[in-house]
Amino acid sequence: MKSGLLKNFNSNKLTTEAAISCCLLLFTLTGCSATHQSQPIKTVSIENPSTSQDSSPSATSNLALQEELEDYKKFNEVALKIMTEEQLVSVAEKLCHYTMTVNDTPIPSDGVLEIHDLKIRLVLSQRTQMSSTLPAKYEQMGPLKGLQENGDYHDHLKILSDVPFDMQASSGTTVSGYHYIFESLQPGSTIVVEVTPELQRRLGLETSKIQIRITV
Repeated sequence: MKSGLLKNFNSNKLTTEAAISCCLLLFTLTGCSATHQSQPIKTVSIENPSTSQDSSPSATSNLALQEELEDYKKFNEVALKIMTEEQLVSVAEKLCHYTMTVNDTPIPSDGVLEIHDLKIRLVLSQRTQMSSTLPAKYEQMGPLKGLQENGDYHDHLKILSDVPFDMQASSGTTVSGYHYIFESLQPGSTIVVEVTPELQRRLGLETSKIQIRITV
């Protein structure tokens, strides 16, 4: 069984979107471990198809999946060879996702958010794939780099308002976060946060200035 992907591949160009979809799909099909090793794929050994006793639907399904996976692997290898530097970096960035929330509410694209609480928790988080089909050189281009020596992605966020806050960090296998906790805020006050152009782009914001308005 062949998916037909390779037959149609040798055309003029591969769009960035198609390449990204292929890399993400291959990652999903193969799975991965925290040590960047692919999980073994279950295969079915058939010495003689005409006399084999294992002709169950599950065995047939496993064979079909294995063949489809091999097609995607070959397609991915060719895709990586013809993709431009810009496309490879774009794929890497798609594998590293950033979000910013206030009391679990996502920051809107215009950067203005009203909160009906005198205590707020601003969270900047990063979610990464444990592994991908990208070469290591490009995979490392996905996460935001610190702006200072030994810094981290939270360097791309700055609290402009002169109000006290407590900062905490959380870390997991694929998700990490920085928590900015403000307590005993004054009704009608506004917390202003600034992000770098790079973080602004990764968050999909229309502005680099974020306003958190306390409307209690």
